[in-house]
Amino acid sequence: MEFQDQFFESEVREGFYITSMMKRSWAAQLEILKDVDEVCTKYGISYFADAGTLLGAVRHRGFIPWDDDLDICMMRKDYHRFISVAEKELPEGYLLRNIHTDTSYTELFTRVLNSREINFKSDFLNKFHGCPYGMGIDVFVMDYLPSSAKESEFLRLVIKTIDELVTAAVEGKLGETDLAEKIAMIEHMLHVQIDANRPWMNQMLCLEERLFAMYSAQEADDITVMPIWIKNDNHKWPKSWYEKSIRMPFENRMVPVPAMYDSVLWKKFGDYMHNVKSAGMHDYPIFLKQEIALKEKVGRNPYVYTFSEKDLCSQKGTGKYTVKKQIKEFLNLLKGMHEKVNRWGEHMPEALAVLEECQESAILAGTTLEKEIGKNNICISNLEKYCELVYQIHEAMVQNRIPDVERLFILLDNQIEQIEISIRKEIDLRYEVVFLPYQAALWPYLESIWEAAGKDQDCISYVIPVPYFYRKPDGSAGELHDETDLFPDYVPTVRYDNFDFAGHNPDVIYIQNPYDEYDIAMSVHPFFYAANLKKYTDRLVYIPPYYVKEISENDERAISNIKYSCAAPGVVYADKVIVQSEKMRQIYVDILTDFSGEQTRRYWEEKVLGLGSPKADKETWIKSEVSDLPEEWTSILIKPDGIQKKVVLYGTNVSALFHYEDAMIEKMKRALTLFSERSQEIALIWALYEYEYHEADNKYQKLWKDFQEMILKYQKDGWGILDKSGDIQRAVKLCDAYYGDRGYAAQFCLDRGVPVMLQDVKY
Repeated sequence: MEFQDQFFESEVREGFYITSMMKRSWAAQLEILKDVDEVCTKYGISYFADAGTLLGAVRHRGFIPWDDDLDICMMRKDYHRFISVAEKELPEGYLLRNIHTDTSYTELFTRVLNSREINFKSDFLNKFHGCPYGMGIDVFVMDYLPSSAKESEFLRLVIKTIDELVTAAVEGKLGETDLAEKIAMIEHMLHVQIDANRPWMNQMLCLEERLFAMYSAQEADDITVMPIWIKNDNHKWPKSWYEKSIRMPFENRMVPVPAMYDSVLWKKFGDYMHNVKSAGMHDYPIFLKQEIALKEKVGRNPYVYTFSEKDLCSQKGTGKYTVKKQIKEFLNLLKGMHEKVNRWGEHMPEALAVLEECQESAILAGTTLEKEIGKNNICISNLEKYCELVYQIHEAMVQNRIPDVERLFILLDNQIEQIEISIRKEIDLRYEVVFLPYQAALWPYLESIWEAAGKDQDCISYVIPVPYFYRKPDGSAGELHDETDLFPDYVPTVRYDNFDFAGHNPDVIYIQNPYDEYDIAMSVHPFFYAANLKKYTDRLVYIPPYYVKEISENDERAISNIKYSCAAPGVVYADKVIVQSEKMRQIYVDILTDFSGEQTRRYWEEKVLGLGSPKADKETWIKSEVSDLPEEWTSILIKPDGIQKKVVLYGTNVSALFHYEDAMIEKMKRALTLFSERSQEIALIWALYEYEYHEADNKYQKLWKDFQEMILKYQKDGWGILDKSGDIQRAVKLCDAYYGDRGYAAQFCLDRGVPVMLQDVKY
């Protein structure tokens, strides 16, 4: 399976930060799913995306950003067929874990795994896209529930009794006597015999599984995943909802989902179009235990930066920033002193104190300059003259010699001017600021600071796009990329190999990539690692190239992911870290303190600043230019007078069609008729890129034919746009509102602030 290099980069989806390692684990799971799909296709085995995977396919076209695993489900007969052929058909190295292959296993579903352990072999890394951890997908089983409510309740009671026994034993809550009594009760109730020479818990789980499979399709109206149903009686749905499947996009492949997915999701999650973060049944991330095991085995995790206190005392630059700052402060002090001193008649003590302060500052400035440019220069001479004049004024004021004070002030004004002229001749007091973006797409996260620097006459700035490379699955470097030519024309850039960092010693350097060598997806050129850049400046500033939704203190998944970019070399080596908010600042401080020890908290509190993100937290969506649109769209979108019509995006899904059948066909016809009558004012874009349907049997053939005929008529009439391109961004940029069924298009509009009205077949 092929993935673009960009897929593996860390990114923000729907305000949630996703790490590079999570991306590689996603890819590894998708690879396993591909192999499972090939087995199922070969043997005609039906399966469906399940749980968070189903929701992800419908709402996100891929993984839910805060999800980390893949789930599928099968009817019992398909499950048995899959188990019977999987071991011989799946690639070498795969294994199945269930209660039949592993008597210590306590889950009533099968886990298809690509490895038993962490694997650094090149062939493994190449196949599973650089993820060294053993990954898998879960295969759940759906069974039939008896139509009789009485039988259903009795079945639930019996299974629950066994399940509670197993759970209590796993949690260590049962003594030997209680255990024996409960086993005996179950033996009596079900007329079975537990073999004392075999693991009793495995026998109980096998017994549960037999009970799950007791009923056939002919005896049932509903289906369920039994282990979940016994805990939640509402977890069931009509068997007709899973009679047919369609395929929907999921990351870079198509996955089967129940044709009635809208009904399934509504029953499972309620209003599933509203994003609600919920934790799964395992640790997050899914490879957490393997990360811990790896660290215990080799002493460190090679994919994650390990903190060292010496990094907090890293090599500093030349001190140019401090020199310039002191001299500027001195010059500003001189310019502002007259107002206070000229009132010396009324405020003698204050005026004398100011004079003393000025003399001390001049001595300090002279000392600083001597270190920077040597003793024999005009600047030092002018400062010495200045100090002598200040002393004379001080004495004249004490002795109340007014004419001498006035005369000396004229001389002092002239001397201040001479000091400033000589300093600016000897030293370029403009700050040198270097911006080091590495991708043109990330430039907006630095642009506003660059613009501010450009308005400052005392500042000279350089934009130097940093070369970067994507890592191959084995971690080695791929081709070097330089995006200098991709930056906006109004941003003058300097090539990285044409700038002498040692010669310039920039006062401030802004960086975007914090990982140095610890990013498994990509890396900037090693020269631009924070650890190296620190040698060339006194002010290394890191600004995250992303904006996330504000994180609550109990959002463990979001905090877990932020840790990867927070506890990173760029943050440690930086002199200042600018994050999006005060709330995020506190998260950074807490993570870094936990990372390096409580004794460092004050250090991080001073370093990390919650000043806001230079880039707005919301994407700017601008309507596409007409010239960029397909030619056939233009005549529909634009009125004869050249003004663009109001645009409505119309989204339909197959799930609603199959649920309401002819009633939905009629609803869609009424909707299209209404829009056609308003086509002079409103342009309709009908989106048809959510699904593939290939399995219309006799029950649905007429329905599907009617649907296709409606599409053909819409195209032939030519008053609206039929969009099968899959480019949801283009459609959303164009539209003023969304109307239609729940699904990815509706969710995409909601996330971007486009008004949404859901289609209701009843009205």
